[in-house]
Amino acid sequence: MTAAPGSALVLPVGHHLGALHRSVGADPAYTTVRTGFRAHRLRPGAQLETWALAHGSGDPDTPWTVEALLSAAAAAGIDAEGELDELVDAGLVGLVTPGTAPAFAAAHRLRPLLVGLGSPVGDPYELLGIPGLPYSARIRPRTAEVWRWVGMWPDLAQAAQAWEGVDRDAGLEPGGLLQLLADVQVLLGTSAAYLDVPGGGRPFRRHDLPPV
Repeated sequence: MTAAPGSALVLPVGHHLGALHRSVGADPAYTTVRTGFRAHRLRPGAQLETWALAHGSGDPDTPWTVEALLSAAAAAGIDAEGELDELVDAGLVGLVTPGTAPAFAAAHRLRPLLVGLGSPVGDPYELLGIPGLPYSARIRPRTAEVWRWVGMWPDLAQAAQAWEGVDRDAGLEPGGLLQLLADVQVLLGTSAAYLDVPGGGRPFRRHDLPPV
């Protein structure tokens, strides 16, 4: 099992691109998760379920940690320890402590998903989802600001530095990188965003990419 402590924050990485079925009615052969220009194939069963569990509950008051993930996996009958190690080695899950947070932040960026649906009258929370369907996420104003703007920076480390200035300008105590990562974790848990690796912006042709 990974040497990361049970209190380490779990942050999944990658864009879920869906399952591949080799024939009509067949079980999925694998599910593709993209990071940068790389397509990872996750095995159905414990590996995919562990990556899904890494997204947590989206509860802003309960940080999703290694301990919480393994507890949830055990309750669901999933043997997640070995799978978690594989996902960490593949770069599809980050186990983040205060000491490793700067390096993790420098190596990842936020990519927002969903659409802003506004706020109900008298409700300070904001809704995200797909127009015409029930909302998918109800998030606090600060987390909504992270969803709106943090993807503009090339990586989370640069975003965190700029965010401290935003807090000061608003007369707030700067939350720092760990607060930003906590907000990011909420967005990941509600499918309002995903983490990617910083892109180099190189041009490419479709046939240069690996098949999914």
